[in-house]
Amino acid sequence: MTISELYSSVAKLGFEDTLEDDESFFHAANRAILQINALRPQRAVHIINHRPLPNAIGALGWSVVDVYERLTFEADDVKAFYFEASGRGKYVVELLEGGDWRFVTDGDFNSTGFSPVRGLVGRDGEFARGRYRLRFEGDYVYSLRHVALYQHLVGPDPEDIPAYEQFTRYDIEERTGDFLALSDVPIEVEGYNRMSCGYDIEDGRVLVLPYESRGIYKVTYNRRPEALVYRNEPLEDERRIDLDEDLCALMPLLVASFLCLDGEEGKAAHYLSLYQTEAVNIERRARSFAPMKYNNVTNW
Repeated sequence: MTISELYSSVAKLGFEDTLEDDESFFHAANRAILQINALRPQRAVHIINHRPLPNAIGALGWSVVDVYERLTFEADDVKAFYFEASGRGKYVVELLEGGDWRFVTDGDFNSTGFSPVRGLVGRDGEFARGRYRLRFEGDYVYSLRHVALYQHLVGPDPEDIPAYEQFTRYDIEERTGDFLALSDVPIEVEGYNRMSCGYDIEDGRVLVLPYESRGIYKVTYNRRPEALVYRNEPLEDERRIDLDEDLCALMPLLVASFLCLDGEEGKAAHYLSLYQTEAVNIERRARSFAPMKYNNVTNW
């Protein structure tokens, strides 16, 4: 169904060829799209490539460490570093050359909570090979956690250096732009395993994956239909409504009900009743064509 077809159908329900307020028509139509879509939500798929960068110092960087004097981490062929600090102190990155440690970069940190610090150890995209160390020092007690020395990069800028986290959070709403709600459990694509554990969901939209669970994940969600935008005369607007055709058939009744709420309550109730009847019929006719799933427990 196009916008022009919907507009004409709604107008004819009021025994007219046009409506008095085109803006109200678009507002009512968008309300109706969301309500009708809920009868059979449209689904979409988002793929997550969960590939956290390896940490050259491994699990040494996970724990919170209270530092009273100095602390040092070392690794070969480092290109970037990351850590989170709470308190006041200083870090120094050095490269071993000819038996001596040569200064590469340094910086101060001062925070009442765990704040991230990240940086590159090369210049102009060039990185010297060799043994690096990340040294911490200070005059006061401070705490460190999530310390990482990376031998690989995902981008050229310090802002591209990822946090070293035990759990990575993927906000599906933020990553997709048309998110309404999750509609199924995640699927680990490479083994096509429907996940029953090993992940978490926060706020109904954030998928949380452990650091060690590297893989590709398929996330299925209910998507928001495209809203109608008032661009030109609705009678001439041939853009299609983002609903299946059988659901589009419900649009004129519900839009007319919304438009009649102000001053023609009787008509509004009548059209709403007709809409509800047709909506029930559509739900009754609904069938799932997904394949049946069996668990073979007897090997037959």
